[in-house]
Amino acid sequence: MTGEARAPQGVFLEASAGTGKTTALVDAMAGAIEDGLLIDRIAAVTFTHQAAGEMKLRLRQKLDLIASDRSQAAVQSLDKAFIGTIHGFCANLIRRRPVEARVDPSFQEMDEGQSRRMFSDVFRRWLEHEMTSIPPGLKRALSRLSWMDSPSGPIDKLRDAAWQLAEWRDHPQPWERRALDRENAIDSLRNQLASTLDVWPIHETTWARNILAEILNRIRSLELAGTLDSDEVESDLISISKLVAKASLRPRSEAAEALSALKSNVKEYARSANPFAIRHPAHKMACG
Repeated sequence: MTGEARAPQGVFLEASAGTGKTTALVDAMAGAIEDGLLIDRIAAVTFTHQAAGEMKLRLRQKLDLIASDRSQAAVQSLDKAFIGTIHGFCANLIRRRPVEARVDPSFQEMDEGQSRRMFSDVFRRWLEHEMTSIPPGLKRALSRLSWMDSPSGPIDKLRDAAWQLAEWRDHPQPWERRALDRENAIDSLRNQLASTLDVWPIHETTWARNILAEILNRIRSLELAGTLDSDEVESDLISISKLVAKASLRPRSEAAEALSALKSNVKEYARSANPFAIRHPAHKMACG
């Protein structure tokens, strides 16, 4: 779109940040006003209040710069044009037709902060209810989230994931999930852990060797007792990445190569088992 663009019947503009979207839209609106479009026939919709405020200010400046009779008249009644967010535009339409929309005409739309607080309250009550008899999926998610590299706790991360899910609730396309042969992957990591300990020199970096041996012994004890829980085993295995992250062995030794391969495979498994790995096609498009 050029600076001379006219928008008598509407313009939809999509572009990356910093590419001149606001300038192009302001030029289009100013040009349409000069062509005779009435100011109260303009609706400019954007995502944020900041962008809307900037657009309104720059439109006023553009009209002042043109300084024609039409532009000056438009400046005097600029408040008749709608320049705001998508939420504000929709709220404006509903207020004009509250009976048809079946809503209280005195309703107030929430900003993101208010939405977050209400969502957090609903999420907290939902979690309290679920924790009385925790389902396997929630147990697994909390177990996995507890070992993710993040300053926040597993419940905070689960709440953030739920918020992201709610953000895409209006998209009808199916979600995508990475294929994961969980049981075989866990067995493979267990075997690799045992093999790493087999070649690990007893007197070399003993603190790290003791940690890995404790994890393997715990898994074997649970298996012998018949109380082996895949979620607990998975959590123990994923914890290896953090617990022995600083462990080092003699360079280019068999043990060093085995430890490096183990940590690499554990990280890859954690990435595949990550509950945030479920993505919506629309999210992939938005992220490029």
